[in-house]
Amino acid sequence: MKQLTFFRLNMLECVFAGLFFVLILFPKFTALYIGVMILTLVCAYVKKQIKFQFSYGTFGFVLLYLAYLIGVIWTQDPKQANFYVVNKLVFLIFPFLLAIKKKDGFKLNIVLWGLISATLISFLKGIIIGIPCYLIHHSMQYCFMRSYLSPVIHPTYMTVFAQFSFIALFHMRSKKVIKKSVFYILEILLVVYSLLLMSLSGILFLMFMVFAFLVWKAWKKINRKLVLIGVPLLLVSFLLIAPKLPILKEEIESSKIALSHYIESPSNFISNIPEIPSGSEVRLVMWTVSWEEITKHPLGIGTGNIDIYMGKNLRSRGMNWVADQEFNPHNQFLQTTLEVGFFGGLFLLLILIFGFIDAKRIKSWALFFLFASLLLNSCFESMLQHQSGIIFFPFMYMMYLIDFNSNKRLA
Repeated sequence: MKQLTFFRLNMLECVFAGLFFVLILFPKFTALYIGVMILTLVCAYVKKQIKFQFSYGTFGFVLLYLAYLIGVIWTQDPKQANFYVVNKLVFLIFPFLLAIKKKDGFKLNIVLWGLISATLISFLKGIIIGIPCYLIHHSMQYCFMRSYLSPVIHPTYMTVFAQFSFIALFHMRSKKVIKKSVFYILEILLVVYSLLLMSLSGILFLMFMVFAFLVWKAWKKINRKLVLIGVPLLLVSFLLIAPKLPILKEEIESSKIALSHYIESPSNFISNIPEIPSGSEVRLVMWTVSWEEITKHPLGIGTGNIDIYMGKNLRSRGMNWVADQEFNPHNQFLQTTLEVGFFGGLFLLLILIFGFIDAKRIKSWALFFLFASLLLNSCFESMLQHQSGIIFFPFMYMMYLIDFNSNKRLA
């Protein structure tokens, strides 16, 4: 009875929390679950439990969606364009559907527990799947790292979920709704999960979070002049130590080698890329080709045309096997600008700018880290091309805005 009463009083938060279980553990049912969310919100509107309150900061997502919608006009691949338009529909839906304030206050902690729980279950699932693999192959790297640990969600996206769960726990600890012992245990598990997923951008962002936390603590408790001197020293120390860390050494070395060859001769580098390229080699090739196509088509090549235009460019270089892989640009800024032009790239920047402005406005360091994560990861991956990123970033943004709008007058 207590559980039923809790769900009835906090139905909206519980339904929002449930989205993470579906998105992370059963992603094929995400669209159906968003339909359940819509029905729940309609019921809440009818019962006058919530009130509409639009935030102009979310308008960047709306503009970006409209850019993709307009880009359909000159698509050469209607099927792919239709997939993009449907998949990115949340950019249009969430800023309006979730532009609300809950009259009796919003319990963000319930939503965050949904994210944390689903992420930890995903970690446990990966370990369980990896055990029989390890009994056969006797390889930690093969069975318990990267995509082997997260076979459903791409490791980079799963790392984002794990790291934001880490941030969410700090939020709950600051509200004193979680025991200290539980807090430390869960934080350690999430850090281990994040490291095992072996996403380079994820590891860099984890280091950024630790660095930002240490600077903030020092700024509050130590002489600020010493902090200003210490920050450059910490950065230099990081640059010296990072290449020697086992978890980063291989990635950094391969990146350095690829970059040095690329600087010597970009054309030779691209022409001589090996049949089994490293991630760094793929990125350098795709970034180069993407930028070449952007300079030819400043207004964009059209929604869904990436594979066509980049494939032609690569085949003109005799790189048929690379073109057949249909790699994306591995950079959201290049991907968006290539598809929907410099205006689309501008709208993507607006999303980030408005996000940071709102983080400052509502004084939310968690929201700051959300957009810092989007910014950093978008430099190495097309973070808003897959369902996980398309839904996660605007959804979490809206959750913090709902929390602020609902509770600012209750505090």
